[in-house]
Amino acid sequence: AVRRPETRKLFVFRSGSFLCCHWLKRKQRNKSDQCYSDWFFFSSLVVCSENLNFLHYLSWNSHPILFSEMSRRPLIAGGALVAGVAAAAYAIATAFDPSPRATVDQIRADGGEALVLRDGRVVEYFVHGDPQGATTLVALHGAQTTGKLFALLAPWASKNGVRIIAPTLPGFGLSSFAPGYVLQDWVADMHELLRDHLRLERFLVLGTSLGSIHAAALAGLYSPSDAVLNVELYVAMAPADEGYDPPKGSVLDVFGRMRRFPLAKRLFEKLLVMPLMRRLMPRDGDVARSIRTQWEGMASCADVIYQPWPFDWRSMARDRRVIIVSGRQDTAAPPHNQQRLHSQIVGSTLIEYDGDHQRGLEEPDMMAEHVALLL
Repeated sequence: AVRRPETRKLFVFRSGSFLCCHWLKRKQRNKSDQCYSDWFFFSSLVVCSENLNFLHYLSWNSHPILFSEMSRRPLIAGGALVAGVAAAAYAIATAFDPSPRATVDQIRADGGEALVLRDGRVVEYFVHGDPQGATTLVALHGAQTTGKLFALLAPWASKNGVRIIAPTLPGFGLSSFAPGYVLQDWVADMHELLRDHLRLERFLVLGTSLGSIHAAALAGLYSPSDAVLNVELYVAMAPADEGYDPPKGSVLDVFGRMRRFPLAKRLFEKLLVMPLMRRLMPRDGDVARSIRTQWEGMASCADVIYQPWPFDWRSMARDRRVIIVSGRQDTAAPPHNQQRLHSQIVGSTLIEYDGDHQRGLEEPDMMAEHVALLL
């Protein structure tokens, strides 16, 4: 018998769904339980979709009394409601599931280097500029980027004999995240990377945006303290102490306010912000890379901004030069942050430019001029 077009279409749909589920199951076989739950959820949606498709088929091809125009709509609407509730329940149940941990081979295949820490976590880092340079610059990126970002300074670094070591912050790119980590924990990781693994005796520090908080922590907590030479805080965030609110007036203010509602904040980031960023940002860009496999870095940004600085940051410039760079039209790290840092850090230097938060990334030559002040 000749298969009717509608029946053939349904057969192809069901066969394709089965093959997709089978492929996903095989792909995820050796991965985490989260992957199995992802496969189960996908399979459930496929089954639900198949049922809706089948109901739709019946409504057009069965007895008109049983599946009339009026009875077909509630069936489809009810199925869609069930699928929506199931999707929402799944999103809530898996909102805080940890991201899979990257391997050393994955990091090296993506152009980076890796160090496995004592507790098994992995730190990803990149080397830019002159690998044999006499001067070492530790460069720390901001939110939604990775250490790969500082390739933009590679021409300047190669020309000036500077080796750039650019670690990726926890939860971004392929650097493992540690739940509840604070600045002291991150500096301990840097002891393993910079002092024990790379055996750096002296180095300059550059911190951009969120990375400026980590740069300040290196200056205040790293041991030995004289290993940290000059420090540049680029479009920096000031500490949230004495009632001061760093994101006030910025586009990030909403994330700070949502910290009181962690589940709502996580769902907002997981279901809206990150999918939009992954879709709108260039797939081969550093922003997309920073959130491709992990959500923890982005989700913890507000916690990093608001955590206390457990060191005497006001005396940061006592034994070194501290340069603070500010964009007058910056709406991500508003200028009041850099002005507060400059007014409180005795002996610091404030450099201002006309432009927003991203201008230094869009104009690497300008950023290189500012970074050259560290030498």
